[in-house]
Amino acid sequence: MSKQQGLRRNVGDTQSFVADWVNDSLQQNCTFISTVLDIMDALLVVLDINGRIVLFNQACERLTGYTFAEVKGRDVFSMFLLPGEREGVQQVADKLLSGAVKFPVTHQNFWLTKDGAKRLVSWSNSVLTDDEGNVQFIVCSGTDITEQEQDRKALEHSERLFFNLFERANDAIFLSEVLPDGSLSTYIEVNNLACEKLGYTREEFKKLSPTTFPIVERKQQTKEIEKCIHSGCTIWDVTMLAKDGREVPFELNAHIFQANDKTFCLAICRDITERKKAEAVLKESEERYRNLVELSPDAIFVHQGGRFIYANTASARLFRAKDPAWLIGKPIEELVPPDRKEIFLKNMATLKSGEKEQCIAQGKVVCYDGTVLDVDIACSMLTYHGEPAIQVIVRDISDRKKSEYEMLKASKLQSLGTLAGSIAHEYNNLLTVILGNLSIARMYADHDSKATEILQEVEAAAIQARELTQRLRTFARGGSPVKKALNLRNLLFKTGLDLLDDGHINYNLKIPGDLLPLEADEAQLCQAMNDIMLNAVQAMPQGGAVDIVAENITSEGAAHLDLEEGLYVKISITDEGPGIAEEELTTIFDPFYTTKPESDGLGLSTAYSIINKHGGHLTVESVQGEGATFIIYLPAMHSMELPHSEEEKEYSGTGKILVMEDEPAIRKTVEEMLSLLGYDAVTAADGTEALKLYQEAKEHGEPFERVILDLMVAEGMGGKETIEKLQELDPHVKSYVSSGYSNDPVISHYKEYGFCGCIPKPYTIEQLGAALRRA
Repeated sequence: MSKQQGLRRNVGDTQSFVADWVNDSLQQNCTFISTVLDIMDALLVVLDINGRIVLFNQACERLTGYTFAEVKGRDVFSMFLLPGEREGVQQVADKLLSGAVKFPVTHQNFWLTKDGAKRLVSWSNSVLTDDEGNVQFIVCSGTDITEQEQDRKALEHSERLFFNLFERANDAIFLSEVLPDGSLSTYIEVNNLACEKLGYTREEFKKLSPTTFPIVERKQQTKEIEKCIHSGCTIWDVTMLAKDGREVPFELNAHIFQANDKTFCLAICRDITERKKAEAVLKESEERYRNLVELSPDAIFVHQGGRFIYANTASARLFRAKDPAWLIGKPIEELVPPDRKEIFLKNMATLKSGEKEQCIAQGKVVCYDGTVLDVDIACSMLTYHGEPAIQVIVRDISDRKKSEYEMLKASKLQSLGTLAGSIAHEYNNLLTVILGNLSIARMYADHDSKATEILQEVEAAAIQARELTQRLRTFARGGSPVKKALNLRNLLFKTGLDLLDDGHINYNLKIPGDLLPLEADEAQLCQAMNDIMLNAVQAMPQGGAVDIVAENITSEGAAHLDLEEGLYVKISITDEGPGIAEEELTTIFDPFYTTKPESDGLGLSTAYSIINKHGGHLTVESVQGEGATFIIYLPAMHSMELPHSEEEKEYSGTGKILVMEDEPAIRKTVEEMLSLLGYDAVTAADGTEALKLYQEAKEHGEPFERVILDLMVAEGMGGKETIEKLQELDPHVKSYVSSGYSNDPVISHYKEYGFCGCIPKPYTIEQLGAALRRA
């Protein structure tokens, strides 16, 4: 029984006692009753029928701050009641005085204390009557419930607040009891959001428990419930099945708490549908990024503290590692050449400090097998597993560097070719006069005379000079070799014998019988092979062996060279010399570059130019101290058949020939050579004069049978324009183009321009005669 209930029962008993006593003798026992009432922890006020105070115990004094003496005989309504409550309390008093109600009559109202405070009091009221039943006094007993009412209101506020939080929460909330056996009861309460998310009513939920509600991962739930009961809380992701069968993912946060001697489990479930979608998108993105990284041909790796923490497959391939896992933990400085470590460390420090977001540069890496590669490098900061790290992308550009070098080299050769062509043209004009006149002089001299011997020696020297200009002409030939079907086997055999069979060089030739023929300029290709083999011989002054190996391949067999698709012949020429230093490999084909005092520095550059202009490729492989191998790739013909050719032995002829040449000395020399060969020669200084002479001869019925046109003249119409005009006069004109400058497509493709033959300068009388008889 509570203290207040006990007091109320005591007050009720006292009222009966007081009523009986007042009827008998109110005044005689006043002191006794007052003492009893003061002992009680209850308010007791006795009023007369006018509402004036006749009794006011100590409890009332403590509550109000007034003494009995201060309030005795005072009107209780005006002294203690709030104005707004007086009418209501008066109505209670009127009912009591009328005797129309049963006792006791209860009500609540505020009392004002002496210091102005308000105290809420719960009253129980009755009356005392005389022997005739007339009301004499109103007896009011009360309890101060101010704090109790405050506690009640606080509790109501807390309950409203909890209810609002419970119902308006953004998460689904489930409440169940933990039973003595450790299991969970059916749901005691769920909030509205739980019903909305899963489609069940509260009544349906209260028939289910956490262990019977349909979910996807039941085994996981059992473990988590056990964990929650033992540790007091747990969090895990769970997928619940809605009433319509939908799967709804939640993050479930469960807590155990005590209340009213019972144990409860509160589960707060947050819908993570959007998070799961985002995670799926992120996972897909990460998978896509991982695939891109793993399938990338570039090396991509991440390092922290200067050590690998991630590397893709291409990294292992580039750095010559066993596999990506082998790289993890290894210091990346091992890959940096010693002379580049300082700048490498500086760049890494710049990235870490935030001065730069990324660093892009070209450099070199040293692979684990010692290979040094040219690379493009891109570095940037990233967060890897929550920690700052550096991502590095490395691209092998060694092949690109080689291609750039080849392009640079080709550009140099092209520039030199322009100069060389001009020089060769002038030299050839001079040599044409020299060789032509030497040929004429020999024909006039006695066959066995001393003069003939001297002329032959001078002619031999002039031919050597012609060979020198031929080298210069090669640079100016501009991809326009005069091609014909060629048996490469015979060319290699002849060149090898001429150069290598001198007693101290062993010559090993390995050529298959089905080696495909080439379509090439025989003179140029012979010169290229001669230059390469001569380089091999000069590399072995004490003797040695030269291996020449040829084979048929397809362009796929040399994919690294980016050759045009088709069939090729690969020729490898290997010597046993001292090899070539690495720094010289990039300059060995440069014009005038040589390490041999006796060389003019044009041999290998000439060979490179010739092979390049034939649509092929020349490269070299060498390790210093282990010799060198020059590798030649040349486009091959599909057919094995070669046209039959016979050496021209007869040079003389007859007929009328028109010669157009702007150099007077050459005109005179050619006219004399043609006369000695049996031809009737007429000369012209330019195209305009040649056209006039040709037309006049045709009109007089004495046409020219052949025409020799100089391709380029200093002033006036040259050979190309002249042949066009001649063909307008005579579509069947038989003409030859002649030039000492070969950097023109007319020389290599003369038939496309209307010529039937080509006579390169300089030439001897025999070469002139043979050319006229061939076409």
